[in-house]
Amino acid sequence: MAQYEPEPVTCVATQHVYAEGLRNCTWSSCREGCTGQITRCHQIFVNYSKTPFRHFKPNFDIEWDISNTRLLINAEGCGYPPTVNCSLFTQQYGYQSTGTPFPCYYSRVYPDTVVTRYSWDETLRQLILSIAIPNLLFATSIAILSYWYCPGCGRTCNKYMHHFPNEDDDDEDDVY
Repeated sequence: MAQYEPEPVTCVATQHVYAEGLRNCTWSSCREGCTGQITRCHQIFVNYSKTPFRHFKPNFDIEWDISNTRLLINAEGCGYPPTVNCSLFTQQYGYQSTGTPFPCYYSRVYPDTVVTRYSWDETLRQLILSIAIPNLLFATSIAILSYWYCPGCGRTCNKYMHHFPNEDDDDEDDVY
């Protein structure tokens, strides 16, 4: 786990690069869709200070702890609409916003990783759901299939089985 700082710190965008082509887009600050090739990308670089954003004063000369590191929209750097909108992201943090302080979260394990959105509760909720739902569906389907297949599961199972007559049964009533 990246162990992001739970309290937002102070960030300032230093550079915004728009690039095209696979060679120029080795990474992206924001991608709509996590599985496709990156052929167009916005790369935003930031400086950040470990000073909490709520203590930041605009006229205060701040010393940056990390300079020119990558800014990502979230821990993955990608997502799907409507949660992730890269046009709004680049307008808010890139282009003319360069030099404007904003809150961000840095990773205590990987200090070069900075994100704009982070919520431990949301991350934990998504992790639990991604583990619980598939396992619950798997267990339910195994239980249903076992019940249908198992010949010894009771009388309810026997009504679905075809009963073939034995040789001892009377065939007098049968008309050929």
